[in-house]
Amino acid sequence: MKRLIYVMCVAGMLVTIAMPNYAIAKPEEKVSICHVNSANDVLPTWWGVLVFGKEIEVAESAVEAHLAQGDSLFYLYLPEGLRDFYEDFYGIKLPNADSFFFVPWWWIYYGGGVQ
Repeated sequence: MKRLIYVMCVAGMLVTIAMPNYAIAKPEEKVSICHVNSANDVLPTWWGVLVFGKEIEVAESAVEAHLAQGDSLFYLYLPEGLRDFYEDFYGIKLPNADSFFFVPWWWIYYGGGVQ
C-alpha cells in the first residue's frame, strides 16, 4: 500500500512538472475608456449632452459591461482650462473629470442612450 501511494505521488509530481503551460493564463489586453462617475457629470446643450468622466483602462472582457452602463470608447481629453470654465460659468463641479464625450439628441431620442 505504501508503495502504491509513493508511485501515485511521483506520477502526480511528474504530470505537474511536465505541463506548466496549462496552469498559466494569458493576460488580457487593456482598453482605454471614458468612465462616467455619476449622472451629475452631464451638461445638456442645444445639440446634445456633454458627458464628463475619467479615463480608465479595463480588460477587453469588461468593455461590454462598461458600455452598457453609459461609458464610451470614443472620447476627448478635457483641457484644464475648460474644466475650470465649466466650474465657474455653469457651477458644475468636475473634480475627477479628465475626459468627455458628446451624445447628440437624435441618438438619445432614437433609443441609442448615452453611450
